[in-house]
Amino acid sequence: MALLACTCFIFAEHLDDEYGLSLKMDEQGQIVEPLIKRTIDELRVLQENAHTIVVLPTALSSLYQLELPWLSDHKARSALPYALEDQLAESVTSLHFAFDRQHYQHDRYLVVVIDKQVVIDLMHRLERLQLNFEIITLDWFALNLGESCVIGKTMLVHDVLFKGALSIDLLDYYLKDHTTYSHIHIFNDSIPVKHAEEFTQVDKLTYQWVAERLLKQKPMNLCQGELQHHTHQDQTVRWYRRAMILGGAWLVGLLFMKAVMWVVLNHYHADYQQKIAVLYHQFFPNARQVVSPRFRVEQLLKQSQRGDDTGMWRLLAKFTQAAFPTKSTTVIAVQHLQFQTNTLSVTFLCDSFSALEQLETRLQQEHVTMHQVSAAMQGKQVVATLEIS
Repeated sequence: MALLACTCFIFAEHLDDEYGLSLKMDEQGQIVEPLIKRTIDELRVLQENAHTIVVLPTALSSLYQLELPWLSDHKARSALPYALEDQLAESVTSLHFAFDRQHYQHDRYLVVVIDKQVVIDLMHRLERLQLNFEIITLDWFALNLGESCVIGKTMLVHDVLFKGALSIDLLDYYLKDHTTYSHIHIFNDSIPVKHAEEFTQVDKLTYQWVAERLLKQKPMNLCQGELQHHTHQDQTVRWYRRAMILGGAWLVGLLFMKAVMWVVLNHYHADYQQKIAVLYHQFFPNARQVVSPRFRVEQLLKQSQRGDDTGMWRLLAKFTQAAFPTKSTTVIAVQHLQFQTNTLSVTFLCDSFSALEQLETRLQQEHVTMHQVSAAMQGKQVVATLEIS
């Protein structure tokens, strides 16, 4: 984004739907485009690659100093209007109150009070004319403390006792309180006034001098509170900010999903490790640790494939002969068979414990080694597991 090194000044008192008094300065205060009346199209061109400050005459407003501790913006906007209510001729609801931290000094607010509709109408006019701007301010902010100046038919005053604009008709009353007049500035285009020869003559046009001063002074922006104005630059910043927020939310969501997946995968991994350990100990009952389960099971299967399976069939035949000696069988149902390391493990149902004892006796008569792993009642039947080798 190009840096906006220049500043364009538009003077609202001389702005209508066709022309506007304006000038353009660079960062050092040098005039880039002179102070003249320009058409609206020319003003738009003047604004290119430049900040724009719109200057209102101070005569449209009043300035007050109010001693209060610094408050949050919300609290100050609620408190200041009613603190000044006794000094105002109009209802506070129709007025706009502007202040900022820079002009808060010695525990005192500097408050600009202006008709709300004046600012709204100006903002609407600028919008209708498609003239961008960053700040609407007063020409009074060109003054330093202790200075005054003559602008048109108005005298701007910035001293301890009074801040604001006086009609030129009140000049004599103002001068009565001063022994010297050197603090009063007068310009090449100022109207003739009494005692002008004793004022400080500035060899410049009035609005040129105002623009030079405002460029250095950082004036108060009247577009605040409910009349806040969002510039194109502000909108760009807001879009960047929204993009960063969305990007941050996406990144946080991604990290959250990764964390959830990591927890879930760890849970499944632990579950499968437990199942593998159970199966592993079935194949290798004497093993103390689970070491290379896949490799060891594959080796065991290969050994089983190379070996003689006749041992399993002999043990199975002997169990069958013992379990089914006559037409009246002892075993009701075989639930599970497993042959491993020359041992046949059989889980089955039988009628009773006496039938189980008879089965074990017949197996012993078949000259096999028999070990009862478990036997328990299940309803009216007995479920038992025997290992035969």
